[in-house]
Amino acid sequence: MKANVSKQGAPRRRTVRRAAIAATVACVLLGVVGIGAVAAVGVGIRQVLEKSGYLEDWTDADGVCVEGVPYGPNDWNKLDLYFPKEIAPERSRGAVLFIHGGAWSGGRRGDMAGFARRTAKGGYVAASLGYMLSGDQTEAGYSINAVMDEIDAALKTLKEEATKRGAPLEKVALSGDSAGGHIATLYAYSRGKDAPLPVVFVAPRVGPSDFHLETWPNLEPQTVAGLVSKLARTETTVEAMKAKTPEAEAAIAAISPATFAENGGAIPTLAAYGGEDGLVPTPHRERLVAALEKAGVPFDVVDFPNSGHMLESDPEATERRRELFFEYAERYLNVKAEAPQAAE
Repeated sequence: MKANVSKQGAPRRRTVRRAAIAATVACVLLGVVGIGAVAAVGVGIRQVLEKSGYLEDWTDADGVCVEGVPYGPNDWNKLDLYFPKEIAPERSRGAVLFIHGGAWSGGRRGDMAGFARRTAKGGYVAASLGYMLSGDQTEAGYSINAVMDEIDAALKTLKEEATKRGAPLEKVALSGDSAGGHIATLYAYSRGKDAPLPVVFVAPRVGPSDFHLETWPNLEPQTVAGLVSKLARTETTVEAMKAKTPEAEAAIAAISPATFAENGGAIPTLAAYGGEDGLVPTPHRERLVAALEKAGVPFDVVDFPNSGHMLESDPEATERRRELFFEYAERYLNVKAEAPQAAE
């Protein structure tokens, strides 16, 4: 039996290699380095990124990419825009905006290039967003609400730029990974219906849905309280969160997509979660599903049972999520989806 022929050192080498890949991927997710930089190094890491959907080839034959379009006064207020080679009339009024992850403090708009390219190859206008990150540079003005304001401005610019190129947009979908998934879903549920481009569906991957302590069993309570304080820009303590004081509950509600979903903001949602995700654990999935079921909106959750935060180990789930993404795009972004049905 060949299973017993391998050298004793092989399992250890595989373990070390996996650990190195995991460590590098963690750096990506925390914003220490960008996806593009990591893709240029180890083969194993590149394979993880490919399996996770972050990489996609792009040539002039695929369409037009316009990088670094400003939408605001700050250095980070930039959009990368992707226009398909031929904009189909039934798709030209909808776009998809992608929001990168990085623990709210890192990452780059280029990290979502693979997803945007794939979407443009499918015939839709796509964009990836740079936005305010939490850090020393933004300490005086950072909040998740300030990021929401930036998305307002970005959507206005996206609409203007697309119109210049013969694609007069009327609606948009949002997607994002990790912290970007949280931001996309929070914006969709809290502002999406009245946005400069109305948001018609949202497709987060491994996005946090709630900020109560019990939703984050993997983190120390003080860490969760720190996240709430930073994102909501109000001092919130562990004691207040455990006691569920009105002030703490209001701060949590202001940054939790699930709460907005329950309170009338939910829209069609395509979510994805990893069964082995140690960063955004299962309670986030359960909380979002409960909120969407209560809201009564169409939704799908694609589970990646063998995958961690990168959704890298379930090829069938990867394919299913891609199929559903374009099904959602056809249903909610295409003009033909709006045509009235003939009376029976």
